[in-house]
Order: sequence, then C-alpha cells, then structure tokens
Amino acid sequence: MNSLKLDFLVNNNKKLQLQKRFLEKTLDKDLKNLATEMRRAEIDMQRDTFINSQAAQQKLNNMYLIV
Repeated sequence: MNSLKLDFLVNNNKKLQLQKRFLEKTLDKDLKNLATEMRRAEIDMQRDTFINSQAAQQKLNNMYLIV
C-alpha cells in the first residue's frame, strides 16, 4: 500500500515538474512577445508624433507664407 502511494506521489511529482517547465517556457515566450509588441507600439507612437509635428510645422509655415 505504501509503495502505491509512493509511486503515485513520484508520478504526480513528475507531472508537476513537466507542467512547471511548460509554464516557464510559455511565460518566457509570452514575455518576449510582449516586449516585441511594446517596442512596436513605441515605434508607432514616435512615428505618429513625428508625423504630427511635421504637419504642425507645415501649417505654421503656411501661416507665415500667408502673412
């Protein structure tokens, strides 16, 4: 009876270790994907800011041309 409990615990421990490894790999992958998405968002924000500042500069130049 005790050997059955021990076998169960050993097998259960192996399963838990495999689950832990899987979750750690999944977490690493998700963190890398998140970092990539954050970099993309930052680049998009910088691009939008640059475009908006160019548009504002063009409007200002047009106002000076009118005056």
